Amino acid sequence: MTFTLNHYTSTLGLAEWCNGNFLGARHLYAEYYSATTNDIRYYPYPSRNHSTDYLQKSANLALGMQALTLRNGQQGQAIYLNKTDDGVVYPDISRFTYFGAKFPRFGMMTINDDNVLSNYHDIFIPKAVEYCAGLLDYFFRGMISASVIGYDTNLMQYTNLIVNTSSQSFGSGTFSLYQDDASTNRTLLAYTNWSGILPTNGSLVMLFPPPDVPTNKLLLVFQGAIGVNGGGVPLDPVDTNIAIAATTFYPNVIWHNSFESDVGNITPGAGDIFCGGWLVESGSVDVGANGTWGYGLSTAYEGNYLLDLDGSEPGTISTNIATVLGQTYRLSFVWCRNPDSIEGVLGDTNHVPSAEVLINNSVVMTLVGDMENSWLDLQWQQASYTFTATGLSTELKFQSTSGNEDSGSISGIQLDAVYLYSVP
Repeated sequence: MTFTLNHYTSTLGLAEWCNGNFLGARHLYAEYYSATTNDIRYYPYPSRNHSTDYLQKSANLALGMQALTLRNGQQGQAIYLNKTDDGVVYPDISRFTYFGAKFPRFGMMTINDDNVLSNYHDIFIPKAVEYCAGLLDYFFRGMISASVIGYDTNLMQYTNLIVNTSSQSFGSGTFSLYQDDASTNRTLLAYTNWSGILPTNGSLVMLFPPPDVPTNKLLLVFQGAIGVNGGGVPLDPVDTNIAIAATTFYPNVIWHNSFESDVGNITPGAGDIFCGGWLVESGSVDVGANGTWGYGLSTAYEGNYLLDLDGSEPGTISTNIATVLGQTYRLSFVWCRNPDSIEGVLGDTNHVPSAEVLINNSVVMTLVGDMENSWLDLQWQQASYTFTATGLSTELKFQSTSGNEDSGSISGIQLDAVYLYSVP
């Protein structure tokens, strides 16, 4: 079915467009109400006499006769009016009632008809979607780009370059930076209230701290005015504080490992290579899936596996990562205490597990597991260290220093989500 438009000289709002082209429970033809008494049901369109072929068909009812399938499935005939002018042109805008057909001068009509409502739906629903899409486009019409251009090792903060890539200037507003973790949980990392004008292709910088947890995606959102005059006044005051532009960008992750195992729970020992290139240099370690330890309560920080540096004895693991000579990097990982070291279950006596982090065999960090935690809440902690590569390969090592308190099971420092970022 094809619909055409006549006499469209201006853009209407959705409610105006609907009321001007369709009938409803409180809105029939203009001839049925009085404009002079300010009747709220009166609309000038659609007009029965001008917008439809009513005058022609009321003089010869046979012209409007067409097939009708009743709701009980029986076939019948009914008399319909077509909309022929004043906006959207389409067939079957309304149907004569029996009384209206018998006495056409009264013009009794109904829209409670499958042919009529089917046409209404075919026209109105796409138009409603079009208007909604236009509304979303209006509020989200801004475009920005973002990238990390610097890192201050003393202040431990990044410099983010923001560029307005829209066709309109930005007015005063707020820039907010969010981080997504590996489980797509989103948290606010930093925000800044900004005032001024950011023209098309204009740029500014925003300082923000490193993510508190490892992340592979950042989201920058501007909320303010999009489209301003030379004095910074929004062209449309309605969207002064609610127009939005957003973009995602990614930290420079060059290496990542979260001890995911493709062979299930394992206890690799000295000389074994496991989980994507880790080497057990001495002792042994445990790699366990979610629910393996602590009466089925253990939960990895990222993915499905976590590592305990103490297997049947304290372990040392290492791996080599390709780096660029002179490039600055940031090591980031999470760690926690094995709760069994508190409770003394599984044959362990109560003890405080510990470990060292080494880069190229130099100790850069000491981990002491003296925090209170449980298998229900492991209290993962974030740790990070920034360094400059001294060669084309950098050795990363985690070494348990817990000591072999028992000849049986050992509960040590647990690790997960190890990341290496390239710092601009």
